[in-house]
Amino acid sequence: MKITKLFAGILFLLCATQTNAQISIGLKSGYTRAWQDYGDVIVPEDAITHIHGFHVTATTYLKINKYIEVGVEPGFIRRGAACEPGWNQLTNPNPVFPGDTKLILDYIELPIMAKFNLPLFNDNFEIFGKAGYGGALIAKAVRENETSGDRNDVDLGINSTLNRWDHGIYSSLGLGYNFKSSQVFINSDFYFGLRSVERFNYSRNRSLGFNLGYTYTFNQP
Repeated sequence: MKITKLFAGILFLLCATQTNAQISIGLKSGYTRAWQDYGDVIVPEDAITHIHGFHVTATTYLKINKYIEVGVEPGFIRRGAACEPGWNQLTNPNPVFPGDTKLILDYIELPIMAKFNLPLFNDNFEIFGKAGYGGALIAKAVRENETSGDRNDVDLGINSTLNRWDHGIYSSLGLGYNFKSSQVFINSDFYFGLRSVERFNYSRNRSLGFNLGYTYTFNQP
């Protein structure tokens, strides 16, 4: 996680040098549509590969100036896929269920973000974009048989077929309405995973989220 340490170091230096900076904290939550990229594997045209999930995220940002902020967004998110690698029982049978298998993955994540603001209408509104990088850890994994509905917890120990750690690129676009010291906002975000979830199959997390959130800004003396 050298890149994460580099981002954390930059964030620390910025915090140390901004003695009169504004700090904001907030919370956002919403819907997640998650799936996995299988690389060159050909999936049937009628196959449903995504799952429906949710996420809850806390936010902490340091305001560098009117247009730029840096911060962290620790949170919980559900990712996974409706077709787990190995779903094709004719060529690569799944050892847990004989049919299609849904993989549900609950992650604890910590992205480090840069936020870019564009104030509008006398600062009453704000369009913002975010970009960053972070890591995520599977807290719980479940395989579900699409036919019978049976659910099995996945072993996350040393012999697990899953890579428990993931890391990737985060991006976001949103619109906020500003009050005196707070903001209500809506935004969408996208996650582009860089590591395969399955140890023996190309299977990288992707997710699209829609959020409603609130932030409060503390003005430092």
